[in-house]
Amino acid sequence: MKNKFLLKSLLIFAFVAIVLSAYIVSTLEIRKLTKAKVTMEDSLKLVSEKINDRLIEIQKLSAENRIVKMAVDSLKMEYNNEGMIEINLSKNKIKSLEKRLNSIYE
Repeated sequence: MKNKFLLKSLLIFAFVAIVLSAYIVSTLEIRKLTKAKVTMEDSLKLVSEKINDRLIEIQKLSAENRIVKMAVDSLKMEYNNEGMIEINLSKNKIKSLEKRLNSIYE
């Protein structure tokens, strides 16, 4: 009788120890993964901020005012305020130019 009680107590103790160990291991793993998640989210925020900064820089560099100013000042180009320039060509002229280009590149 005493052996059965001792065996049952030992089995219950072993079961509680296994369940408690599994709980502790799971809790530690969850904490580790949560910390890794927070670290990755912080890294993602930093990369996202860098991308946004680069996009802002691209927008500044490709602004029309900046390009026009550089073209006028550095390259001595003239700014056309009138809009598009219209060029009129006859169909015959275009076909002859096309034939010349084809003969050059063939």
